[in-house]
Amino acid sequence: MKIGQIYESVTIRTPVDERNFYDYFNETLSEIEMMFDTKYTFKDGCVGSVVSSMEDEFPLMDKYYTAVLFNLLYLCGYGDPNSNKSEFIRLANAARDSEKEKSAMGGKFVKRWGW
Repeated sequence: MKIGQIYESVTIRTPVDERNFYDYFNETLSEIEMMFDTKYTFKDGCVGSVVSSMEDEFPLMDKYYTAVLFNLLYLCGYGDPNSNKSEFIRLANAARDSEKEKSAMGGKFVKRWGW
């Protein structure tokens, strides 16, 4: 996934220029890097990367896409700021937990107790 696709998703809802978008996106990346262990958030070799082009690849694992969108909308001032920020935190935690669970089981989901 390219950064340009995320930019289009944000600009559909609220106008933002590219320079501010890059600043907001890099701020979101550093916030996620501070919140969680990078092993469960960033793709291999993308830790500490700075986004500066629309052609750059999305450096986080794909499950963080929606969380990043909510934080970008929060930083752009779109909608209710409290709900956007709380959704970002909730979705980022869910994505981290999902990646952590996937890596703990070796990528296999085990059905227990006959459910």
